[in-house]
Amino acid sequence: MKQAIKDYLLFVLVLTLLNIAGPLAVFLPLPFFLFKDKFSYSTLFLSAFIPLLILFPFLPDKLSLIVSLLHYGSLVIPTLVMIFLFRYSNLNSFQRLFISSLSILVFIVVLGVISNYFLGKDFFIALFEQFFKTAKMSENDMKYIKNVFYYAGYGLVFFSEAMFFLFNTVFFSKATGVLRDFEGYKADVFVVIFTVVFILCVNMLWITGYLHGYILQIVATLSLFLFFIFFVQGFSIYLYFLNKVGFSGFAKVLSIVLIFIYPLPAILALVGILDFWLDFRVRISKIGGGKLV
Repeated sequence: MKQAIKDYLLFVLVLTLLNIAGPLAVFLPLPFFLFKDKFSYSTLFLSAFIPLLILFPFLPDKLSLIVSLLHYGSLVIPTLVMIFLFRYSNLNSFQRLFISSLSILVFIVVLGVISNYFLGKDFFIALFEQFFKTAKMSENDMKYIKNVFYYAGYGLVFFSEAMFFLFNTVFFSKATGVLRDFEGYKADVFVVIFTVVFILCVNMLWITGYLHGYILQIVATLSLFLFFIFFVQGFSIYLYFLNKVGFSGFAKVLSIVLIFIYPLPAILALVGILDFWLDFRVRISKIGGGKLV
């Protein structure tokens, strides 16, 4: 009993410290993963609110509160979803990661819509005004950046938070155990079909002149969501290849870091899409007689 109390206090302490530790907050999923087998799911779920109750009274304004909630929720919610699916479902790695990633997008959109009401203006426009209120830039540059914030804000925030979540689940998979089958990640056929239909629809909207306003905002958000899904598939194939050819230690870490240099993420996303037809893992498995190194 005493050990259980000590473990719980340590879990809450680490979670709270990460939430106020600036850049280290990207590791917020880790405590949940590392302590997932020590506590019930309801305990993990309810404990997620404790750091918010501690931090929120010290935030200076509504925008700071929303930004803090956005980052915290975008990492903690998919973590809780992933743990739930890992415990109580038989879904494969793609399905677990897809649903968890979708929960990030839904949370960001819902929070953004609610924030628009509380702030009296678009959330991302408020962010733009906060970040660039003292910037010395030309009017055209300011207008361009403002449009990026408005039209692509949801998608860009999703992509950044989803990458942090992916980092925690994949790079610490041996410790967390929730995505040990990541190398077998493969998109379901319905996602591929939806992507093809989506691309055709976007082209039709562009040709007919309807690709603007809220429609452009939705298209930009869905585009970044789908880009992430197929980037992850390309990334899983890349990891499979590295293991196949025997990369390990520093060489493997360096090879992984290099893929985030433009335009390699786009190439991996393309590989992820083409994998539906070409099945790259089958081709890679033939290296060295089909036996993993």
